[in-house]
Amino acid sequence: MDRRKFLYFLLEIGFAFCFLFFYADHSLFALTPSKLYSSDLAYRLQTNALLQGHLSLSPYPFGAPKYDYLWTGHGLQQNWGMGVPFLRLPFEAMAKWFGFGPFPDRLVIVFYTALAVFILNLVFSKVLEELGFAGIAGMILRWFFVSWLMLAPGFIDQIKNGWDVYNEAVFYGCLYGHVLMAFFLIYVLNPSYRIYVILCLISGTAWLVRPTMLSYGLVTVLLASFYAYRNQVKIKPLVAGLIYFSIGIGLGLWFNFVRFGSVLEFGYSGLIGGNPILNYALAFDYPYHYESYFSAARELLGYMFFYGLWPASTFRERFHEGHHFVFDYTHFIILASSLALVLTVGNRIKGRARALPWITVWGALNACLLFGFYMHYEFLSDRYLGDFTPAFFALILGLLLVGLSFYKESGLNQKKFLGVFLLIAIPLFCVYDAAFSFKPAEGWHVLNYDYKHHQRNHDPLFIDRRLVQRRIDSFEEFIAKPNTLAQTLYCPGTNLPPIYEGFSGWDLGSNCYVKVATSIFLPNRSCVTFNYTMPFNQPLPPVQVSKEGRSLRLIDTELYGQGHRKAVKQTFCAGKTAGSPFSYYRIGWVKMDDYGTSKSLPIKLKWISVSSDYMKCLATGINHGNQN
Repeated sequence: MDRRKFLYFLLEIGFAFCFLFFYADHSLFALTPSKLYSSDLAYRLQTNALLQGHLSLSPYPFGAPKYDYLWTGHGLQQNWGMGVPFLRLPFEAMAKWFGFGPFPDRLVIVFYTALAVFILNLVFSKVLEELGFAGIAGMILRWFFVSWLMLAPGFIDQIKNGWDVYNEAVFYGCLYGHVLMAFFLIYVLNPSYRIYVILCLISGTAWLVRPTMLSYGLVTVLLASFYAYRNQVKIKPLVAGLIYFSIGIGLGLWFNFVRFGSVLEFGYSGLIGGNPILNYALAFDYPYHYESYFSAARELLGYMFFYGLWPASTFRERFHEGHHFVFDYTHFIILASSLALVLTVGNRIKGRARALPWITVWGALNACLLFGFYMHYEFLSDRYLGDFTPAFFALILGLLLVGLSFYKESGLNQKKFLGVFLLIAIPLFCVYDAAFSFKPAEGWHVLNYDYKHHQRNHDPLFIDRRLVQRRIDSFEEFIAKPNTLAQTLYCPGTNLPPIYEGFSGWDLGSNCYVKVATSIFLPNRSCVTFNYTMPFNQPLPPVQVSKEGRSLRLIDTELYGQGHRKAVKQTFCAGKTAGSPFSYYRIGWVKMDDYGTSKSLPIKLKWISVSSDYMKCLATGINHGNQN
């Protein structure tokens, strides 16, 4: 190795260490022996299930945390996708093969982050060489792009302020989106059949990591196929690429069918929720679905970019969870300007660099699809905005690369250009990092823009290996001895049966008053009967009942007086039951347009019971197997 190459090598190592130091300081990647394990077992339990040869975490709805897991009669499931457990599988298998305990969660994410950084460096190196930036200039620009991308708002936030499966899912999804963007960029600059096939394959499997990544997969494969067809590529390679893409799509649909009973079920209808408002929305309906497109678009834009600059613009409420201001109005200005400039001057680029504006189109289409998806979604959280990160970065990256291509054509001195670039970029980067990094907001709120700044605890919430092992052992021991559920559950009294996981919405601390929706596990029977009381001067509530996502029919109502309240007994039935001995029931107690409240209702639930009364079902016209 000559002296010049050796100096380049040392400089590359120096940049890498500077990046690692800066990245670790801005995230939870600073490794310490006592903080290598996640406090959330969702992905770990799924990986262990795969090692044991099955998809469900347990055949019984017990032993897991109370909220956010899934029960649809096909076993206890996690709803955060199968992609990450498969990515974790080699590490867990290796640990078990050598007789070790659980493999550290943080080392897995560090490995895949490092792999993504390596791929991005490789792609940006090829792109910058194509634009005439080699040597030290290319190295500086390359690490600048990588650092800027890896510290993007909505991405670094997922690992900077806590670590659980909610943040981990978004983080892995963003990593996958960045890799897709990198392969798409290198394909449009240097199209080849091999890269096209790889692009189609990873595009098809993107939604296994996170369902919203389906947008990135579809846009990537469609744009790559259109680009190939435009460049007169033969039909046969295009068909082969689409077949590879279909493999990933088919695998995801098969997982949906095996785990949830339907190819179009992505793991939400049977969600074991702890929030009554979301329980109602997931099981029945939510008013925001009917909000006008203009009003919903304005509300989502305000949520993303314009905090406090305009008031809540929708009459209907939807539930928001917010911890940080991920983006700012300055980001909107930069993104809109980037898109407008690239579309205006992109056709003036010469040579192979003419393909660069395609990355802007890629980002714009993905941003539009995600915006359309979240526009009427029943629930919003700041972590969801992380899904936009690869798309937004692509918009800005397109402008930067177009600018560099014009520099190449101008023939300006490279050293002068690099000096001016660093003189402008480094201060902007520091301001960007300080000013736009995750301003704290109110933790939970329902109405739009109801934010109050507060200091948030940045405890990473990691636990040690022994505690992880104890929790796994406890889970496996619990599901090895399945509990039996009582046929009847009462309001607290002398003989109160125990209440099991998945229960919510029955306010035991307020004399058994219910909230918007009540959910609970009961034995799997044809009929369920509710006995409740309410004030005489109020009409009967429009009670709705669903069992594992399917509606039950009201077949009987009895009214009788009880002091200053009227007592109601209602029975709901379905057809003949089959499958699991347990079922997950949801009861909605309000009209759809009135569901936006978390307060207890004046309905006092006394008891719930289940039975198998096939004759009564048949007498009321409900056929066996009919769930309507």
